Amino acid sequence: MVSTLLRLGAVAALVLASTAVHAACTPTITDDNLIAPGKLQLSINPTNPPQQFVDKDGQLQGLNVELAAELGKRLCLPVELVRMDFPAMIPALNATRIDGIDTGMFWTEERSKLMYMVPYAIQAISVVVAPDSGTKIATENDLIGKSSAVEVSSYQMNWLKKLSDASVAKGGAAVEMRTFPTATNVVSALLAGQVDTPCSWIAWRAISPAGAASRKC
Repeated sequence: MVSTLLRLGAVAALVLASTAVHAACTPTITDDNLIAPGKLQLSINPTNPPQQFVDKDGQLQGLNVELAAELGKRLCLPVELVRMDFPAMIPALNATRIDGIDTGMFWTEERSKLMYMVPYAIQAISVVVAPDSGTKIATENDLIGKSSAVEVSSYQMNWLKKLSDASVAKGGAAVEMRTFPTATNVVSALLAGQVDTPCSWIAWRAISPAGAASRKC
């Protein structure tokens, strides 16, 4: 049975921690509150550098990974990261396949009813254009009538859809929205010239004022 404590919607977490690291302490979460005895299993989508990514050696790296390591130390539990795409994470949590979610996730009222969410960072929706595209984005309204890539089932997708629907309701153009399973796919679509802009999120880092606009949420 998964405890309320472990239903972490936005906890930033975990590297693979060895049992030896925790041998000298007592776990703060008992086995009956874990999916698998003796370890904390969290999902991660390592496609969002610098928050979480896979390095050239195939190892998980990033800010969320480092924060997860600290969480494992404080809970006195080894952590196992389960790689999966973002859209599958909440269903996996609710199906008790994992103990928690290790990724940056925007807080919404709907999500807060599904799981316990821990605020730990200020994020921004970011709109980026290719430097040689000639596309200028100064405000969110500049996205109207353009094609934009976005990660599926994300806060950004819902935000972009609301922006598009509001424009259409006023007799204006829509945003041509194309969805992809990962943030890496979103950026790849931009570099391949498939879209005008990708709409993604960036936390803990500034966005260059040239060719980018961000909206804090």
